Amino acid sequence: MKGAKSYIVGKGAVCALGNSLSEIVANIEAGESGVRNSLECYANGQSFPLGAVDKAFYTQYNISNMAVYSRMEQMMISSTLDASKNTEVDLSSPSTLFIISTTKGNIDFLSHNENDYIYCLANKVVSYFKNPNKPMCVSNACISGVLATVYAHRLISEGKYKTIVVVGGDLLTDFVVSGFDSFRSLSHNVCKPYDKNRDGISLGEGASTLILSDETDIPNCFYIAGGASSNDANHISGPSRTGEELAHAITTAMNEAGVKSSDVSFVNMHGTATVYNDEMESKALAVAGLTDSIVVSTKAYFGHTLGCSGVLELAVSISLAEKGEIAKTLGFEETGTPVKLNVSQTTIKDKPCDIFVKTGSGFGGCNAAVVVSNRDCERRKANENDSFFKSESVELSDGDAIGSDFKTYIKGMFASVSEPYMKFSKMDDYCKLGITAVQLLLDKVGGLSQYDPYEVALVINTDSGCIESDLAHLDNITADEYISSPAIFVYTLPNVVAGEISIKNKIKGEGVTLVSDTDDPKTIVEEFCSGTNTKAAIYLYVDKCGERFSAKAILFVRS
Repeated sequence: MKGAKSYIVGKGAVCALGNSLSEIVANIEAGESGVRNSLECYANGQSFPLGAVDKAFYTQYNISNMAVYSRMEQMMISSTLDASKNTEVDLSSPSTLFIISTTKGNIDFLSHNENDYIYCLANKVVSYFKNPNKPMCVSNACISGVLATVYAHRLISEGKYKTIVVVGGDLLTDFVVSGFDSFRSLSHNVCKPYDKNRDGISLGEGASTLILSDETDIPNCFYIAGGASSNDANHISGPSRTGEELAHAITTAMNEAGVKSSDVSFVNMHGTATVYNDEMESKALAVAGLTDSIVVSTKAYFGHTLGCSGVLELAVSISLAEKGEIAKTLGFEETGTPVKLNVSQTTIKDKPCDIFVKTGSGFGGCNAAVVVSNRDCERRKANENDSFFKSESVELSDGDAIGSDFKTYIKGMFASVSEPYMKFSKMDDYCKLGITAVQLLLDKVGGLSQYDPYEVALVINTDSGCIESDLAHLDNITADEYISSPAIFVYTLPNVVAGEISIKNKIKGEGVTLVSDTDDPKTIVEEFCSGTNTKAAIYLYVDKCGERFSAKAILFVRS
């Protein structure tokens, strides 16, 4: 039904703090942390405090034919069984869609012979529940979970599905740990969000599920009241210096929900405990007018679970809010951000928690925010007309480069429409292909100067993602002479191409990166941008694997 609310009727999780959401919440209330010194070594023999999942996490879920599923798939299936156990939702119904949120999926299977490690995972999870629909797969760095929830909210509000199951998950692997270590961003202690002595991230793993439905008989049921995304257009591996772009996502989500800053009970922030992330978030909350709100980070309980984090932290926050509770920010003792925040220092009980905000930020300069409420809010769409028409398009493929190697071909194509651009030579081939297709498109249409930076959206779709950078990073960390390069690792995220495009063209609007074998540009753009202030959207399909490459850039304009 068009205009329906997105009620959260089921929640489940598996992480370092417990094998079910109820166990996780009970441990948070007790002030326990699942982040512990790892018995395994990562990143060339180092040990870090990590949030590792119990190896027997699946025993209570009785997964049929379990051996055919990977560990990540087992976690996702377990969290979905946890979420659905007290609901009447039919997960096999044609009116139910699954959206998978992950940064690297089955990355532990990555090899030169196996590279379908993200979308294959989505298909396997959905097939377990006998759902007939093709799953969507959001792979947008650390905002994947929040962004997948925003996307689900829009699809339900537009009446596309009655129920959407958002499943987030990521693994602790040497691939991931060595990559973050290359940025020197990992702490050798349990992380301390917003604290003056914070010194880095504690990584974790897990899976979490939210079931959203257009109807419920649950009293005072929480629902997604608003959501938005943005891009910093600043740096692919460092946050905004002002926090303005995250603040824009927050205030846009609040405007859609029709709530004021004084209505917000608390804000569950990304809160990774790196120096620059927490600094940026404090500035963003000031710009958004939320410095008086209670601020929470739950990273020290189970670690930063990447593509799972947004879903897991929403599930935890809702579960606590249902009981009138707000989590303590474990690890925080003394303010260490340029803007002083009202960080929770104890578990707060008996507090009305009818509206809260959840945020995420990540590599590629991406940001996302959702407003969650059990109060009756009236959705305010920024635009009632959700129809877009195709303006222009550009296509590139390996068939165009006969007689030339890829690097020579793409360098020449980019130079034909761009002034010398130092960043281009540092990009991986996947990003070079994507940004070249977009620059050719923008040259064809005369640019986008008529639009505000927040009125332009970027929608990325890919089959293989950044497989070549993935393999390069894998080869480096498994070589006899160990190397882990931040210049390579940052390009192992499929959404970073959106960051590169945004930086060059100062695009700050809505954005999503999908890993999918579905190529229906107009439908994807209209569904993702529904109800937003987007006036123009660039759809980019990009895929590069060995000698095979293909890119298609299309400009859609709101009718």
